[in-house]
Amino acid sequence: MTEEGSSNSDFDLVQIVFNQNNNDDLDIQTKFNNLLIKFNEEKEKNVLLEKEINECFIQIKNKWKEIVGRNCCSNKCINTDKPIGNCIKGNGYINLIDDENIKYINCVERKGYDKDIRIYAEKQFENPEDYINYSLIYFEIKCKIEGENGYKNWMNIGLRNGNDVDIVLIAEDGVIKDEEDEEFKLENFSWNDGDIFGCGLVYPPTEKSEKFNYVFFTKNGKQIGKATILHYDSYKPYVILRCCSVETNFGNNLKEKPFIYDISKHFVIKEFYEDSDVD
Repeated sequence: MTEEGSSNSDFDLVQIVFNQNNNDDLDIQTKFNNLLIKFNEEKEKNVLLEKEINECFIQIKNKWKEIVGRNCCSNKCINTDKPIGNCIKGNGYINLIDDENIKYINCVERKGYDKDIRIYAEKQFENPEDYINYSLIYFEIKCKIEGENGYKNWMNIGLRNGNDVDIVLIAEDGVIKDEEDEEFKLENFSWNDGDIFGCGLVYPPTEKSEKFNYVFFTKNGKQIGKATILHYDSYKPYVILRCCSVETNFGNNLKEKPFIYDISKHFVIKEFYEDSDVD
């Protein structure tokens, strides 16, 4: 083979290798581009879903209304129709100071005893009809321990369904209880004076019939525990108090009084309590 023929052969070989490398690079680039497209598509889906949940806070102008359960004494000194006063027997009881503030008046020493009292909000939460977005309803309470922080202090925040079953955060026990009466222990949980607890209810879009309603709880602006799946369409907010007062935010005027929990960043929760989580 002549020197010129050898050179041409080498050149052709180099060209083939070069072209092969170019093809490999092109194939890698194509795969990368396809992955990037899929990534952006999924990212866009998440952005849209986040936007969907962000834009669907439903404002329900609410207030505390109904005092139920145990009476202060046989005289019923304090009740739904007369929500402010003192028990003549000296028992500890609540006063509905205004629409959003509940004051607990401790018992008179050596005369009465402190009672745990349930208070319902005036309006219940209901599943919106023909709604294309996720719907978020939420409220918060700020706790004020009355007296010494001890076994007497009691605070529950939650919802009651149409079958008179509670879904509730029991602060003094550090547990969340679901509609099946199952209790789920919260890890490293504590309850202190000034803590702010929240309760949120999320309804899925009407068209997503396979999705369930769920409730979640917050403490000082952060979600605690997992979400709990619900099985009814209407729920009434409530608290149970003993030796604890609360300042409530139903979201009646969020411009002047925003929630501690940033509802604009709430994302559809995908982690729920299961039977295996039961304490």
